[in-house]
Amino acid sequence: MSLIIEGIDVDKGLSQMRGKLDRYMKILAIFSGEGRKKILEIESALSARDIVLYTTLVDAVKGAASGVGALKLSERAKELEDAGHRKDQPYILEHTDTLLREYGIILQNIDDALAQARTGERVDVDPKELAATLLALKQALQNDDYGAVNAAVRNLRDHTQAADIGPYVDDIIRNKRQGRLEEALTAVEVCLEKLGYS
Repeated sequence: MSLIIEGIDVDKGLSQMRGKLDRYMKILAIFSGEGRKKILEIESALSARDIVLYTTLVDAVKGAASGVGALKLSERAKELEDAGHRKDQPYILEHTDTLLREYGIILQNIDDALAQARTGERVDVDPKELAATLLALKQALQNDDYGAVNAAVRNLRDHTQAADIGPYVDDIIRNKRQGRLEEALTAVEVCLEKLGYS
């Protein structure tokens, strides 16, 4: 299976995963899910004129984008990181919208490519059943009910191979396993949004 994503050098990204396409697709799904959160954080830091936080955030975008092969996005983020170190607010204010617009387009391109790549090769699931499990997990995470969290995650394991949504489910499980419960909650919300529940 070949993967083509506008705005991404797929060969470069794959080379960083030693050519393992399944792993690369999982990393792309994580990049996409976390990217939407990162856009909101950058907008918030810019609105608050918190240049130190802003610089840290665009540095993270630079590294993550380079890791998946989004080289132009990474270069643009580096330019804004450099501006942050210089405290060059006029440059930041003038160029951040372009970065975020390009970032959003690449995230959508990733989502579209992953959906197309997985169509017909993964198992189908009942979206209502999956959404019910995700909603239960979201409530359990919000209530710090670890027994219910573990039960819901067990129910999710069968869905990691689901068409379109599998990498997002895998992201939830990975974050929970690593004890990153806030990230797991964010991944649950992304997954619900993909299913049309928000």
